[in-house]
Amino acid sequence: NVAGTLNVMNLAKTLEVPKIIYCSSTSALGETGNEVAAESFTHSKKFTSHYEYTKWLAHQKVVEMAKNGLPVVIAMPSAVFGPQGSGPLGEFFASYVSRKIPAILGSGETRFSMVYVDDVVNGLIAAFEKGKNGEQYVFSDTAVSWNGLCRKLEALTSIPQPTWRVPIHVALALGYAFDAISIFTKTKPLVTSEAVRFVEKNWVYSSNKAKKELNWTTTPFERALINTIGWYLLNYRPQK
Repeated sequence: NVAGTLNVMNLAKTLEVPKIIYCSSTSALGETGNEVAAESFTHSKKFTSHYEYTKWLAHQKVVEMAKNGLPVVIAMPSAVFGPQGSGPLGEFFASYVSRKIPAILGSGETRFSMVYVDDVVNGLIAAFEKGKNGEQYVFSDTAVSWNGLCRKLEALTSIPQPTWRVPIHVALALGYAFDAISIFTKTKPLVTSEAVRFVEKNWVYSSNKAKKELNWTTTPFERALINTIGWYLLNYRPQK
């Protein structure tokens, strides 16, 4: 996240690229507590994962380069979802329709902001066409809890949502154990300590700036979720 970003930014500077769109992440802003965070939100520097730390660090370096004249606009999508997703939410949807989620970690009431992949693409285009160099824009839409998301998925798929809840301290211990096991077995852990630290926090963001300055709009959440889960049902639901 850091070295690759700097290589691209420095090359763009050398080539005198007139406008650069850097796709950062709301991870660079960090967990939000009970607030709804916008572009000016200050990270607590208490990182839940190596990914979060490197996204924050790369983001800071690009901001500094922008201050020194690099013609860059910074986009910050939140948790991206959509058909054929390969990130954490993609794995979650695939596991849900495959009936491989036996329990929710923690209370399930922590909230996080989601954004549909098509809307992210449109946001990046809008940032290029209308964004001002040096500015930052959050691209984020509906905030849901894990319980709330599972209720929606159950309603759309008729697949029962998980009823078990694993206390965070138990889940964290399991995460560390699976981390260690995966090192020796070279297999993907069932759950990681980083995932547990993520789900125990709130990650809620506002896109008011992008909507106002870029005229950015979003797909209705229910429609986006139907488009997404339909694809996962076709590709991951067990055959009878």
